[in-house]
Amino acid sequence: MRTLINFVGGILLASGIISVLGGLVVRTVYPSGGIMLWTGGVMILEGLLICYLAGTKACPRCNEYVKVKALKCKHCSTEFADAMFQELLPADAGER
Repeated sequence: MRTLINFVGGILLASGIISVLGGLVVRTVYPSGGIMLWTGGVMILEGLLICYLAGTKACPRCNEYVKVKALKCKHCSTEFADAMFQELLPADAGER
């Protein structure tokens, strides 16, 4: 699911860049090209925000954002459930 969200963010980012470039070209001919510039800028910001949020998760205790692969919250030192699960696995579990 995170891969799909990351993909959507990337599509928005690419579409925004294309829209900004198109707005720059259209603006030389028509004065309404400014709308395309603003739309492209908003799409770029949305794409960056979606890509950032796809790689983070909220801590259940302090509600701060940390990386998805984090085993412990950097703000309140809460260990996440997946970290506790990894400690319960035997050391040779990966060798099977």
